Amino acid sequence: MIRDTFSTSSKNFHQEYLKLENQSKALSTLRIVFTLLAITIFVIGANNRNGTVLILVGLIYPFLFGVLINIHNKLKFRRDHNRFLSKLNQDEIDRLDFNWDQFDTGEEFGSASHPYSADLDIFGKHSLFQLLNRTATITGKDFLANWLTSPFPEIKEIHQRQEAVKELTPLHEWRLDLQALALHINSDRKHNQRVMTFLKNKQEKGFRLPLFLIYGLSLISILLLSCYFLDLISGYVVLADLVFNGFLLKKIFGELLEHSKTTSESYKLLKSYSRLINKVENTQFNSVSLQELKNSFFTKETESASIEIKKIEFLLDWINSRANVFFALLNVILMFDFHLLNRLDQWKKKNGEQVERWILALSNIESLNSLAGFAYANPEFEFPVIHTHSAMLAGKEIGHPLIPASKRISNDFSIQNTGNIALITGSNMSGKSTFQRTLGINSVLALIGSPVCAKSLEIGVFELYTSMRISDNLDESISSFYAELKRIKGLIDLLETTKRPVFFMLDEILKGTNSADRHAGAEALIHQLAKTNSLGLISTHDVELGKLASEYPYIQNFNFDSYIQEGQLVFDYKIKQGVCQSFNATVLMKKMGIEMMN
Repeated sequence: MIRDTFSTSSKNFHQEYLKLENQSKALSTLRIVFTLLAITIFVIGANNRNGTVLILVGLIYPFLFGVLINIHNKLKFRRDHNRFLSKLNQDEIDRLDFNWDQFDTGEEFGSASHPYSADLDIFGKHSLFQLLNRTATITGKDFLANWLTSPFPEIKEIHQRQEAVKELTPLHEWRLDLQALALHINSDRKHNQRVMTFLKNKQEKGFRLPLFLIYGLSLISILLLSCYFLDLISGYVVLADLVFNGFLLKKIFGELLEHSKTTSESYKLLKSYSRLINKVENTQFNSVSLQELKNSFFTKETESASIEIKKIEFLLDWINSRANVFFALLNVILMFDFHLLNRLDQWKKKNGEQVERWILALSNIESLNSLAGFAYANPEFEFPVIHTHSAMLAGKEIGHPLIPASKRISNDFSIQNTGNIALITGSNMSGKSTFQRTLGINSVLALIGSPVCAKSLEIGVFELYTSMRISDNLDESISSFYAELKRIKGLIDLLETTKRPVFFMLDEILKGTNSADRHAGAEALIHQLAKTNSLGLISTHDVELGKLASEYPYIQNFNFDSYIQEGQLVFDYKIKQGVCQSFNATVLMKKMGIEMMN
């Protein structure tokens, strides 16, 4: 049913886009015809020295052309908006089909030294970021990535996020419209940062004129022009007045030019931000998080963030649209540049310090919207219960969200209290690593406020640490064994610095050394970890380690096994209690053509 909803919406929005595209082309042609007509009338009036015609064209053409541009811009916005909505619905279908190649991988946020992101496929191709990310602004993307990699929030904030996500989840059309509005924003990071820095920073004032003097000079110019067309004064008087005005305007020309370079193409960026914020401002929310985020767009000094951004959008649009003959003529008469700078100074003084807060609030909403979109597309996923007892994880039918439901094997599992360790033995390719990643990635989902791929999950707030994908580093001349030791050292360091319990997952522990050393080292590490504020899973091929469970109650044995059926190696990927009794290395080697000795 959800797929049908996405499919129908995508088709409907695409049809509307095609209709609006044809209308946009027709209006473009009309603008060209109107401009040619205005130029023709202006040239005829100039040849006949008809001042009335010149003034009328100079005043009426910019106004009517501006009206046409405004109509066309609104039409193009609707056209693009429908195109975005069509694409967003198709993106949801692609996520359901696990067709994620076109989605942002977020690779720039990944790090091999991070406590868990590289091992759990948080970023990269076929990653959790691709599955979750429904942000469209650069800051929204950064915000979501930060949620996925920063220390998890306190239980109160997780509960508030869950509340907000649950409220947003059924608002399917509202959420997609928010995403589409954000897609109108220029995605160039440097451009966005340049504009936002310009809005926040209060530059030192340059040359300015008092307001009364600006209006006085404009009034004098209008009176002199009127007298000239009435043949009351010489044209040289008017020329002298305009030259004087031009001299004053030249003193601020460089400052305005610098502003224009800094904020070029900012009109669309700010207009999109204004629309986005306005959508939030006009929505009633019940959850605490969403109410607080909405309230951040209002202050005692500011009517609303969206209105204030519209004001600066208007100013910057004028500053970046000054390079035309009509504006230059009116500028030396009405001193527009001084008005623009004064208005800009006033806006920055009033709102400059608020800009960052507005953008962060919007980024937070985009991240919550991403989790809500994920929840809507996966109605079978459940919100976990977050426990005040932080050293625990217990769930029913826990599955890996990056594996399609048709191939996904889910398992029940429970571990709690610091010092306890689940020792997992098993044959090659039986599912040990995938199971640990399943627990890890669902822990990340749970602790950022998202639903999880499980029938139920109870979890505490802990630090997460993994050691799974270990390989040689030729650039640093590091062997895989030494790389694993460095990774384990990172776990020990974390245990010494954090106040929270640590949930760890170590895969194929100490696999890079000989059997005797591996066994001795693993046993020593298990005893060491059992004395710390931690709990977790350790997988190994060393079944001898399983004997430790009979001596130490904090160790519990689990296994994944395989069996031969009609000559084929079969895996059920189900976790079982006890030490694994079946191994498949010999069978696999024979299948690869290696002649085993009897």
